Amino acid sequence: MQGIGGIESIFQPNQCYGSTYGVTLSITDITAENYVSGQNTYINMGFDNAQLGSNNGNLGVFPGNGGFYILEYLESIGVGNLTAFVENGPMSWSDGYSQRYKISNINLTDLGTSGGETIKGTYERVLYFQANTIADFDIPVPIRIEFSAIRP
Repeated sequence: MQGIGGIESIFQPNQCYGSTYGVTLSITDITAENYVSGQNTYINMGFDNAQLGSNNGNLGVFPGNGGFYILEYLESIGVGNLTAFVENGPMSWSDGYSQRYKISNINLTDLGTSGGETIKGTYERVLYFQANTIADFDIPVPIRIEFSAIRP
């Protein structure tokens, strides 16, 4: 996804904006004027302490609000708990519980500045999901996110 427009773009149905706290990427209305391409989705990625290079952070309650396309895919591969995942798995439910939503190796290549420049980066890993809420985190799902998000 790529940020478009100025500060008004954060109020549009399709959003791509961020700061050193994190980025929000969403496609919620393919009929909107600012739609470029892709399926309905919503991703909120937070950064623990944004720096150039490798960073730690989290994916907000992903994929629970990730959009129909993502949820449908996860259900098709046997994921029954659509509210939690871990990175660096597979792992047992008890080991994974405290690791839910945490991600690492978010590569930030440009922090940009507020007022219209972009924050840029990528995240690519394998996340592990559960067949149900008390199962092990053992269903692998590769994910890649590349963003160039406007800094309002």
